[in-house]
Amino acid sequence: HGFPVDLYATGIVAYAMLSGRLPFETDDKTDAFKKITENKVEFPDSEWRSVSEDAKNFVSSCLQWDPSRRPTVDVALAHRWLKPRDKGAGPRLDSDLSRLQLLTTSRRGSLKATPA
Repeated sequence: HGFPVDLYATGIVAYAMLSGRLPFETDDKTDAFKKITENKVEFPDSEWRSVSEDAKNFVSSCLQWDPSRRPTVDVALAHRWLKPRDKGAGPRLDSDLSRLQLLTTSRRGSLKATPA
C-alpha cells in the first residue's frame, strides 16, 4: 500500500488522539463514505477548541481522499505542527490523556454491541 496509506492512517490516529473520537464517525455507512470521499473532515468546537490550527491542518492534509493530494513523508515530517516549540507551549497531557481514554471507552462499547 505504501506511504500514502500510512499517512492516511497517521491522520486517523492523530484525529483520534486529539479529539477522543474517530473522523467521519457516524451510524450511517453511506454518510461516512460520502464524508470521506468529499474530504469533509469536521473539527467540532466541543472537541477541538483547544487544538491548534497547525494540528488541524496536519490532520486535514493527511486525511485527503486522493493520495496524490496527501503530503509526502518528508513534507509531513517537516510540518510546522511537528516542529519543536518553546517550553511554555508544551502539550496539555491531562486533556490529551482524557481524550484518549474517552476514545478507548467508546470503542470498547461499540465493539460489544457488534455481533460476531
